Amino acid sequence: MPRIEVELTSCREDGEWTWRAAGAREPRGILSGELLSKDATPGDVVTVEATQDIDGILVTSVLPNKESRQEPELLQIIGSGTKAPEVTTNLKKGKQSRKSREKRSHKESDRNFKKDNNKNRKSKDRKKPNKESMSHSSRKATAFRNEEESKKAKHLQKNRPPRRKTRLKAKRNHRKEAISQLPEEQRRLGELLLQSGVPGLRSAIKEQNLIAREKSEPEIPEDILLDFAEKINPGLRAADWLDKAEAAIIGIDKVDLRDLRSVVVASESSARSNEARDLAEKLKEGLGTRLAKEHEKWINEIEKAITEGRTVRALRLSSRPPKAGAPLPEPILARLTDIANSGLSPEVNQGRWATLIEAIVVSPVRVRVKPQGIPKNPGNELTKIVQRFASQVPQIASLFDLQPTTPKKSQKPKTKS
Repeated sequence: MPRIEVELTSCREDGEWTWRAAGAREPRGILSGELLSKDATPGDVVTVEATQDIDGILVTSVLPNKESRQEPELLQIIGSGTKAPEVTTNLKKGKQSRKSREKRSHKESDRNFKKDNNKNRKSKDRKKPNKESMSHSSRKATAFRNEEESKKAKHLQKNRPPRRKTRLKAKRNHRKEAISQLPEEQRRLGELLLQSGVPGLRSAIKEQNLIAREKSEPEIPEDILLDFAEKINPGLRAADWLDKAEAAIIGIDKVDLRDLRSVVVASESSARSNEARDLAEKLKEGLGTRLAKEHEKWINEIEKAITEGRTVRALRLSSRPPKAGAPLPEPILARLTDIANSGLSPEVNQGRWATLIEAIVVSPVRVRVKPQGIPKNPGNELTKIVQRFASQVPQIASLFDLQPTTPKKSQKPKTKS
């Protein structure tokens, strides 16, 4: 998964952010506001992990910024706090007589025997009482405690985080075959192209030439190598795609949808032979079938969450369709709006209010939601959350007498000439 540095350009009304490559116009795209920190502002430059699919570049995660450290990291030595002489001596004792050694061993054996007897006596006293010897109140307390533990276990089982999705793991059969068909002196060049492509080769040539220039040695002919790389690169990319396509066909029902989309998109330029084109058609059909199943599963999970009264889960599920832009049926949108409206009532505590608002702003019903009322004397935490999402849910912000704030103008970084 490649890492790139992007610049945040603006925050949209639906909570998503637009971005572009740092210091350049292209590429550009959209990322979810949930991936950013709360203090993110337009103009910030962050490092992200992204993948390529049908819809373009998809940002999957935002990496934390590394803080630079000026001073070296030192170890602090903490003493005992007591003053001791700077010089200590330890006199070695002489050999003990046989009688003194036997006397000491007898004392140790007696001491160990007493300890074992005490342990046995305590273990006998700690026998668990049976149900007949327990009083009515003790049996009732034990049953209540067991019931609470079972409820807690069921709650953890129901709300456990989802398992990690299966990523695409391709073998290297076609790539090894493509490398083996190259002459011996060109195989290293082919391996470098498979790893980083032509841009990576260009950077490696520049680094090598810089080192050669410092040592006053002859430089590598960049134009000749790049021309040759452009000739062999399509065949290497086709072999790379075949390895991924075969792995995608095998795991068509389990592999992450983002990986399947990236393989299907790459087939437009990498499927050159008839066999590869047939494989690409099978992948497209399999991806369509998989999307239909995932879409049906997504709708069923939302309906189940609504039926069980799990409002927050239903709202968050509605914001994560298997395919970007997939709409929800109108009956589900209406039910989702009703449970969100009933959840935002004056009787609900403010912590629950804050959780519901954070789930509503990323859902497709954020404009439809109209609370039944606001809590009395809303606290600072709830007010800050409503103010932060005022532009996404202005109808809720107006109940708190808050106005949406316009995002600050981004300062464009200076481009290097």
